[in-house]
Amino acid sequence: SRATDFDEYTEIERNQQFLTIESELDGTRLISVTNRNDWSLSPNRLDLDISPLTAATSVILQDQNELSQEFRLESEEGTELDWVLGAFYADSEIKGDATRWFVFEYPSPAPAGNYNNRTEQTKYKLNSKNLGLFASISKEVSENDSLSLGLRFDNFEKALSRNKRVQMPAYGLFSYPAQDSTTPTISRKETFTSFSPSLQWERSFSKELTGIGRVTYAEKPGGFSAYADNAAESSFIKEETMAFELSILFSPSESWGVNLTAYLNDIENYQFELPDPTSTDYYVANADEVTAKGIEIEGFVKPAESVTISVAYGLCDSEYEKFTGSGLVGKQVSFVPKQTLAFSAIYQLESGVYGQIGTKTIGDTHFWDYNGLNTAEKIDSYTLLDANLGYGWKDWQFSVFGINLTDEEYYTSLVNNLPGTPGIAGSPRVIGLSISREF
Repeated sequence: SRATDFDEYTEIERNQQFLTIESELDGTRLISVTNRNDWSLSPNRLDLDISPLTAATSVILQDQNELSQEFRLESEEGTELDWVLGAFYADSEIKGDATRWFVFEYPSPAPAGNYNNRTEQTKYKLNSKNLGLFASISKEVSENDSLSLGLRFDNFEKALSRNKRVQMPAYGLFSYPAQDSTTPTISRKETFTSFSPSLQWERSFSKELTGIGRVTYAEKPGGFSAYADNAAESSFIKEETMAFELSILFSPSESWGVNLTAYLNDIENYQFELPDPTSTDYYVANADEVTAKGIEIEGFVKPAESVTISVAYGLCDSEYEKFTGSGLVGKQVSFVPKQTLAFSAIYQLESGVYGQIGTKTIGDTHFWDYNGLNTAEKIDSYTLLDANLGYGWKDWQFSVFGINLTDEEYYTSLVNNLPGTPGIAGSPRVIGLSISREF
């Protein structure tokens, strides 16, 4: 239930083709993956202020086209030394047209017809070209130990072209003259390179117990934001992450097992989305330093041959360690829930009947502005219940499924900076029938 002036809706069209070719060579395999993807948003129409006072509206049109090609040369399975060599290329273009209409001021008394309104139309184009080279090698160095090394290098060429037109009608004879202006075109182009090595050690302490340690350094390229008037805010720089992970896998029998993982991520120039509370701008910013550390526990038990019960719990302590000039230092990182919990029970009978029931709990998630004062803007913890019941016959699968069976009211993300407007509502209860065939 939301106080909107019209029915909000989104229409998306996607057209994708991909081709995978594998060729067995002398002791190696050559794999080619070609992908073409067209994605169109036409349109996304939202009520901006979610109130019955004015029909404040956002209409976004966007087209994305991408073509990618990957070549991989791999060793045969089961060889003493496993290795992969590869190259990747992608070329993408995003074209957008976003129009916002809203009332920007209320004179006293407010005139009929909402003369004091503002129309903003932003047109933009984002281009990206990516050329990547990667390699990995894995070898058993002893009866119980194996080492894996991965390397990847990427070169990105990114470009932005955008402008915004602002229109305001006249109000009164002199107080509010009509305005029609266009912001200067922002035209930016930049090249980014990234280098990402990783090292993994795996040791089998026994048939039941395995330990894995992993160290990774990863670089994420910078880029451009299309919804920022300020040229400085329209660009963001490269992100660098140093990640450490330690896992213990314990499986004493086929009837039950437990996996425990602890991790620490130290991130410099962390990229995340920010609204500008003084305007309608929305952009990607860089926080100087962010840390995320936590644990993940997964376990399963099979009380019967046909039944499997699984539980997964995650605890993440994420924090803005340093963010010069902002009020976010010490706060939980935006969009990152502190806790997650999942439960599922699956059964599979020899007759082909199968079923699943599961829950998913997402903890409190914050959505900060630059000053960190909007404490009320967060997504409260919620739990979803899903289930399906099916039957497999030859190549056919028939199932009845239910999504959000308790009809929980929840939100999936926060998309604006107006107090008390939580954002995009999640799916209501959905019950459906699925029929599929593999051939």
